[in-house]
Amino acid sequence: MRQIKLEPTASLMLQWGKEAFSGEVINNFVNHMDLSAGSSLMNECNLICDWYNQVVVQGKLFVRNYLDELLRKSENEHLIIIPGAGKSPLALEILSRHPEKVNKVIEIDIAGMDEKIELYYKFFPGFSEKIKCITADVTSESILAVLKTMVHEYYQDIPCIILLEGITYFLSKREIEKIVSSFASAGNKNILLIEYLKPLKEVNVSMRHIPERIFEKIKDHTGIKQISSFQPSFISKTLSKKGGKLEIKKNLADLEKNSHGKNKIFDQSDKGWIEYEVWNI
Repeated sequence: MRQIKLEPTASLMLQWGKEAFSGEVINNFVNHMDLSAGSSLMNECNLICDWYNQVVVQGKLFVRNYLDELLRKSENEHLIIIPGAGKSPLALEILSRHPEKVNKVIEIDIAGMDEKIELYYKFFPGFSEKIKCITADVTSESILAVLKTMVHEYYQDIPCIILLEGITYFLSKREIEKIVSSFASAGNKNILLIEYLKPLKEVNVSMRHIPERIFEKIKDHTGIKQISSFQPSFISKTLSKKGGKLEIKKNLADLEKNSHGKNKIFDQSDKGWIEYEVWNI
């Protein structure tokens, strides 16, 4: 099987974030990816901010460490759903660390899922039975109806973790509301982890140029017309309206301090532009 050629943004995020992943399984997965299409974009972004990879790494470490703690303490198997999964190795990362705590990982994206599952079957047979790749637009009424039935009927006795990491940049408010509505459960047995971009006008003026220019480069290389951002109050209102209860809220200052024990770059909370929240829904 030839290497899978990634488009520029997917390549950029995998190159920036790979420091957060470790182990033979993940290294093997990354070696099957052709990252060349992202080289120019990465070089241009590094000229804007040569430490931006640490923003991506610390975010991925937060997700991994949260899942590690949750799954280690839990006595239950979990269903894990990853919308906008792309070519992220997250499913393999979770299964390689907690195989006995995961019933199934469902990865969803509008393209690239057929070649990804082929890769799993051929090179990761020990994990492939627990991964299902679905080619679909996760915001469509039809796939959300299928997922809702799956979560609330077929997997009704299994807690579900929904990971909205890296996808909200391309979603509208209404689409986020539809996703939340589909997974909200009686008794808040499900967990939603969401990463989102704050409106850049709320970012400290001394740092605002970094995300502004980075996301402009990403738009230039992908043809995407708009990168979505959300007020924290919108996220809170949307989840609370469905009975959600906030468990964790972190900004880039929090992540930097957790990783390094002190704040060097994000010494004020408003200097960050990405937020992470975990909700019981």
